[in-house]
Amino acid sequence: MKMVMVKWIDSHEVQGWTQVSELSGYAPKEIRTIGFEIDRTEDGIVVAASFGTDPDQVCGTMMIPSVAIAEVIGLEIESAMSVLQDIATMPHYDQDDHCRMRNMAERFIFENT
Repeated sequence: MKMVMVKWIDSHEVQGWTQVSELSGYAPKEIRTIGFEIDRTEDGIVVAASFGTDPDQVCGTMMIPSVAIAEVIGLEIESAMSVLQDIATMPHYDQDDHCRMRNMAERFIFENT
C-alpha cells in the first residue's frame, strides 16, 4: 500500500451576508491530504486514513477528483518510517483515534519492511 500526499484545490464559501467589496481576491484553497492510496483512475484518487483489523476494511476515505488535483506525491518509506515506528510502539489505549493510528502504523510497517 502506497502512502501519498495529494495537493488539491478545494472550493469554499463565505457564510452569511457579505459585502461584494469584501470578495475581491477571494480564491480557492489548496488542501493537502495524506493517506494510503486505495485506488487511482482517470476520474481521481481514493485515499484512506485508517485500516481496521480486517485487512479489507478502511476508514476516513476520500475521493479527490482529477480536475481538483494539483499534484500527487509518493511519500518515501524512510521519511515516514520513524514517525510510524513511534506510533506503532505506543501503548494500547481505549480511545478509538489511538487504536486506528496504531493499526495504520503497524500495517504500513508490516507491508513495507
